[in-house]
Amino acid sequence: MDEPREYPVPVASDEDVAAFIARYGTPYDPETDDYHRDPFVADIREGKNDPTYNAHSYHTKVPPRAIIPYILHYTEPGDIILDPFCGSGMTGVAAMISANPPKDLLDAVPGSKIGGRRTILNDLSPAACHIAYNYCTGPDPSLMKGEFDRLIASAEKECEGIYDTFHLEPARGIYDPNNFEVSVRLCETSEHLLLKDLEPKSSAREDWVLVSRGEAESMLGSKVVSESPLPAEVFRFIRMPASIVYTVWSDVYRCEGMITVEEHGAISRKTGKTSLRKVRRPRGCGAEIILWEVAVDLDAGKVHESFRCPKCDQIWEKTQIKRIDVRPVLVVYRYMGLKHRIKDNRVVSVEFVAQRPPTTFDLEKIEDAKRAVEGAHVPNAPIDVKGPQYNRNALSARKVTLLADFYSPRNLLVLASFWNQQKSRMCDETRATSFLLTSVFGSIERLTRFRFGRGGNGWLPGQLYFPSLSVEENVFDAVKTKTPRIIQLYDTQRRTADGLFDFAVSCGDAGGLRGIPDDSIDYIFCDPPFGSNIYYSEVNWLYECWLGRRTDREPEAVVHRKNDRGTKSIESYSDRMCLAFLEMFRVLKPGRFATIEFNNSDGRVFEAIKHAVRDAGFSIENMVFLDKVQKTFKQSKGGRGEEDVVGHDVIFNLMKPLRDCSDRRSTVNSAYITYEQFIVEIVRSHLKTLPDRIGTAPQTYSDEHRTTPFLNTMLMTTLIPRGVNVERLNLPFIESVCSRYFKKIDNRWYLPEQVVGPTTNGKLFNEEVNVSDEASAIQWLRQRLGTTPMRIGELRPHWMKATVKLTGELSTQIERLLRENLWLDRSTRRWRIPTDDELAELNNHERQRACHDAERFLEGKLSAPPTDADILGWIERLYSAAGRLEEESHGLVEPQTS
Repeated sequence: MDEPREYPVPVASDEDVAAFIARYGTPYDPETDDYHRDPFVADIREGKNDPTYNAHSYHTKVPPRAIIPYILHYTEPGDIILDPFCGSGMTGVAAMISANPPKDLLDAVPGSKIGGRRTILNDLSPAACHIAYNYCTGPDPSLMKGEFDRLIASAEKECEGIYDTFHLEPARGIYDPNNFEVSVRLCETSEHLLLKDLEPKSSAREDWVLVSRGEAESMLGSKVVSESPLPAEVFRFIRMPASIVYTVWSDVYRCEGMITVEEHGAISRKTGKTSLRKVRRPRGCGAEIILWEVAVDLDAGKVHESFRCPKCDQIWEKTQIKRIDVRPVLVVYRYMGLKHRIKDNRVVSVEFVAQRPPTTFDLEKIEDAKRAVEGAHVPNAPIDVKGPQYNRNALSARKVTLLADFYSPRNLLVLASFWNQQKSRMCDETRATSFLLTSVFGSIERLTRFRFGRGGNGWLPGQLYFPSLSVEENVFDAVKTKTPRIIQLYDTQRRTADGLFDFAVSCGDAGGLRGIPDDSIDYIFCDPPFGSNIYYSEVNWLYECWLGRRTDREPEAVVHRKNDRGTKSIESYSDRMCLAFLEMFRVLKPGRFATIEFNNSDGRVFEAIKHAVRDAGFSIENMVFLDKVQKTFKQSKGGRGEEDVVGHDVIFNLMKPLRDCSDRRSTVNSAYITYEQFIVEIVRSHLKTLPDRIGTAPQTYSDEHRTTPFLNTMLMTTLIPRGVNVERLNLPFIESVCSRYFKKIDNRWYLPEQVVGPTTNGKLFNEEVNVSDEASAIQWLRQRLGTTPMRIGELRPHWMKATVKLTGELSTQIERLLRENLWLDRSTRRWRIPTDDELAELNNHERQRACHDAERFLEGKLSAPPTDADILGWIERLYSAAGRLEEESHGLVEPQTS
């Protein structure tokens, strides 16, 4: 199979998008426009366990429940929402659900209106557009179930028996051939069948065969028998049909490489001792080493970093020797066996799952699949995106050059059969079949990792990483498991949207939204690419080979790292993001908001986004956090201090100013101030002035004045004299409003910028430092780390928020500031305030380093030109050192020994 004849998603052209806006949009009129919203200020915490979210995987996704509060807050029913970096289309899903949102989300945004919002979803990747379109289409679930069932049946017929295997049970006890339940399943001539006649029946049948011990051992193979001998006292076995669930494959290495050893050198004339030197020496016996057999500890659930050659006992690590092959080492299968039910004394059929090393029969089936692939109609597209992921994961060393190389022969045959079946019947009713098939990508390729049964097998999203222990999943099982989830998704879409949802999907550069007129979009929510975190065009290549349309890599916004051998720099990324934000600014209506979700630990990338936002003309109203609960692989490593990775996403709330540059919010007519906003301003004023009142009159005021019951009383006494209707005012209403605008600690409410001290009563000790220069930045770090030491991945989102409105280099200097002023606990990888002894050591080390760097700079030997901040730091430390030397010379202080 070369390419599908048709890209299976109807992508909207520029003309289609323009027609969509002309049909549904409301023209902007500055004379009559009365739109007003305060910036959304609540941090959001939403997990990834929603069935809709998990219907189809993608490299990065924002849970739709995390987007819905923003849509309810910033938009009205019928408004048009744009997501120029739509990815898997979660903004569209959130807009769809907003027609009838869950009660808890609706209650969290008082005053919001339910009803359909319309969306324009755009992405550079055809794979993303394919997923987004099908997430938002909502075809008839009953029609799709019939189509899915026909697709599965056709593929099963074409690939019948491809995952077949067998199970052996001793012919005794419950499996005695004389028992009725066994005898009815046995074939008539089972006693003396030859091995060649023992081809298994289809796993759907219940035919059993009685075999001798010799026949059983021949089917298993000598290797399996030696590792798991059959019971010595049993001479007959029941052979049952079984179906493979998955097969584990292990890398194979050759015991041959170089190691570093210490050897004795010459005898020193001065000391008379023999010196030691480190040299590289060849070692190994040339034998094959199967990683599974020497390094895997199934009981502990881990792979040891070092292992011994079983033949010569040489100790190796994977990086020291050459990988030469990959072999099947474990087969996990299911079969229908018998179980005696005690409560009614009956024997019943029960499905069991068992595992064993691959048998002779299993190995022959694998070889049959390899031969079948050679003459089959399967993909043969060469890899034309050999970028950073290809190089970083050494795919050339694994001889991965074609799309087919990403699959086992067996899975390639089945997936090709599925794809050819659905492709031949492509129409409006069957487009979703491609969505079903791509939903299992990530669990059926050779990229699937073996996880020792913890959380299931799977790949690393956003990576082209071939693990040393890979899993060959049963594709039929994967598709059958996904089928009800996709049906449930379509059923939910139909019930939720209730016919009120309209959307358009376009495929193109976010920096050229030519189909969208100026001032025509009511709200923007997007999750732009995170610099060098994911190389979308490369990892989406697996999808796009099947879909028949590839990403245009030229306008891709990405940063290639130093060792990636790529051409995309931070400057080109910044240019691309500037174009995208200029387009967002152009199409957004004045006075409206854009919400940008972002995550990157690289200060340069973060600065590129900030510059792009400001240069486009947006004002940064605030920043809040998004906690997706479940961490990515890299975020988990960051949580352990192993990598500098941001643990939470940050969200920019941006506003496009009105054309006359006046502050619309200060002049807006009071009729447009919502009841909720009125309540918020009163509570905010109360919380802001409360610390001073507590300080001056502690007998009258206390932290009890921060509780919800007191706020209710305070609001009643404030509003009623003003003649304001308090019918809606109650404790649940106040709780829901405050949860969006303030933070709650020990059942007391605080302003977002207020910091609560370590005391148990939650006493407020100071307001968060406003970062404006290096001195205030150091003060902010000391305040933040004063009570709770943090890893840099935990600290960085707060730093981004604190410095979001700064320009210049300071906002990218967190590593330097930490290194020069705080102390890193090496055991926990957490930064904290240093002790006096640690501070002395820190200052001494920094002074020595400053002297060294300054000397190298004067000699012209410094590898990189210093920044102004570096030079100022040298001057400061050298001046301090000179002052110290002067004090020592006059006997004012004790001389330092180092």
